[in-house]
Amino acid sequence: TVVLAPFYNSPAYRAGIRPGDVILGVDGKSTANMTTTEVADMLKGPKGTAVSITLGREGLLEPLTVSVVRDEIPRHGVDQYLLVRPGIGYIRLTSFNEVTDKELAEALVKLNARNLQGLILDLRNNTGGLLSAGVAVADMFLQKNQIIVSHRGRGAEKPYYATRGSGGLDVPVIVLINHYSASAAEIVAGALQDHDRGLVLGETSFGKGLVQTIYPLDEDAGLALTTAKYYTPSGRLIQR
Repeated sequence: TVVLAPFYNSPAYRAGIRPGDVILGVDGKSTANMTTTEVADMLKGPKGTAVSITLGREGLLEPLTVSVVRDEIPRHGVDQYLLVRPGIGYIRLTSFNEVTDKELAEALVKLNARNLQGLILDLRNNTGGLLSAGVAVADMFLQKNQIIVSHRGRGAEKPYYATRGSGGLDVPVIVLINHYSASAAEIVAGALQDHDRGLVLGETSFGKGLVQTIYPLDEDAGLALTTAKYYTPSGRLIQR
């Protein structure tokens, strides 16, 4: 079981756990041959209790053991916003959920985005989430009726358009992505890039752009069938 990224300001984040750390043991018990779900169940527990986690970390010859005090883990869509210097705003989106667009709108107001000289939108390690949230976020930066994303496959092509638009918010945007930026994060980055609304900086993103339909089968089994794929406004396939 490998740590993808600890949530900002979570117990694991405060304990110094890093992306890429391998969980070798929990409370002295080896995780060898355990599934990720089994490891997760061992890590969970009552708020305020401590759990000892043994980690393997690249560059260290010996395993590292950290103590983490369990706590509620906030799942904000926007977990950080600030001025990196006068006139330059920074907003980090960690996921696309039901409140991401609302939290982004609040962050833009608090940063006085209309008067900024530039805005950094950080989508690194953002693995995506709700399609509707990704569309809503892109909508805030594009002009009304501009296409954001479309899916093509079985049946008619379905495009998604900006329905509200930026309302005159024309601050220059830099979008940061890395290899773990996926799905809705790639939809936003691709839409802003294709419409020349922002520059994308970082690494090649993950490449997750499938629409799948689930068909239940006998014996508690199921089939996930790819029925469409997502494309950026210029027609680039998001799925790698």
